[in-house]
Amino acid sequence: CQLISELLNEWEIGITKEIAICLFIGIYYDTGDFVYKSANKDTFLMVAKLFEKEAYLGKNILDIERNRSFRDIAFRGLAFSHIDSMFSGRVAIITLSQDDLKKGGFDKIEVSGSIIISDIMKIETVIIGIIMIEEEPNKIKISFRSSDPEKYDVSRIAEIFSGGGHKAASGALASKGLSEAKDIIIKTIIQTYPDIKEE
Repeated sequence: CQLISELLNEWEIGITKEIAICLFIGIYYDTGDFVYKSANKDTFLMVAKLFEKEAYLGKNILDIERNRSFRDIAFRGLAFSHIDSMFSGRVAIITLSQDDLKKGGFDKIEVSGSIIISDIMKIETVIIGIIMIEEEPNKIKISFRSSDPEKYDVSRIAEIFSGGGHKAASGALASKGLSEAKDIIIKTIIQTYPDIKEE
């Protein structure tokens, strides 16, 4: 969204109030609430320009963040009841099977895995966060995040299932059982980043 903002300015395409809101929300979430290393001086200068179009952009974040339903919170509770901590808390993996979803009263995925994985990354010790959701037998949707992408590039882990993305956030779809896919991921992390066990 920052790049889009820069292009719109360079092409002298007017940024309306509505466009400013969309760009601000995109920048806010893509920078992890302005805490990722990608948030630099240029990011904040761009945000300042967007504020010229709408004085209270922060209200839009409040509207999104305070728009959770009881079902959203229940789904988060279900997800976090299936979290495993590994390597002294440096890796956290949530696994949800179809049975888990049904027992929890969910017929389908009701909250984006990307939202829940953002919550995982707020855990103090976590460097690599992973959520694995069984969409159907032998079809596992996986999201990966890294709090230190220069050292722990999660796109390298996603590659094992022909997935991709970028260093800090990647995804994959595994045609495996949940347990088998999880074992493969753990082995891949150890092989790719053996120091994560020793830090």
